[in-house]
Amino acid sequence: MPKKPDAKPDAMPETDPSVTPRADTTPHAELSYEAAVEELESIINQIESGDIGLEQSIRRYERGAALLKHCRAILGHAEQRITELDASTLPQPATDTAETDDA
Repeated sequence: MPKKPDAKPDAMPETDPSVTPRADTTPHAELSYEAAVEELESIINQIESGDIGLEQSIRRYERGAALLKHCRAILGHAEQRITELDASTLPQPATDTAETDDA
């Protein structure tokens, strides 16, 4: 009679690529904003589903926190660039002294 391989259902979520996306191995600093948000949404779904254990949830939460920080930095940089572009390309608003000279 053939011997059955030992099944380890508890280890499955850790090795299942659908639970741990390949992007998880990519340093967050190398991810685009869109890729980071996509992975962050995946992490949220994994944790909320309850399909992964506590330790895996904590590791995913840590990754999510790093991704969130990365996304905020990208958005902050984009906002700064837009402010600089606006200052250099848009006409400056009239000051209050110009309005009082006409009165």
